[in-house]
Amino acid sequence: HVYNRLERTVGWIFMSIGAILVTSYGVYSLVAKFLLRNDIPLVVRLGIVALVVGFCTLLISVLRERIFMARRDKYERIKR
Repeated sequence: HVYNRLERTVGWIFMSIGAILVTSYGVYSLVAKFLLRNDIPLVVRLGIVALVVGFCTLLISVLRERIFMARRDKYERIKR
């Protein structure tokens, strides 16, 4: 049981990292034309990159948590 949990934890970590990287690259490629313009200050471009990476990280984290909690919800069948 311990090894199964460890394998799944490591698997989720690698899957989350991969999803963050792929999503970040996709969003970056969409806004690359905007970011590569020289008339926009470097600080603004770095801020945009930080926003995109942060958003992708939070999105993947929330999705992963929702999937994990959906499988283990003790109160799923309880009516209020």
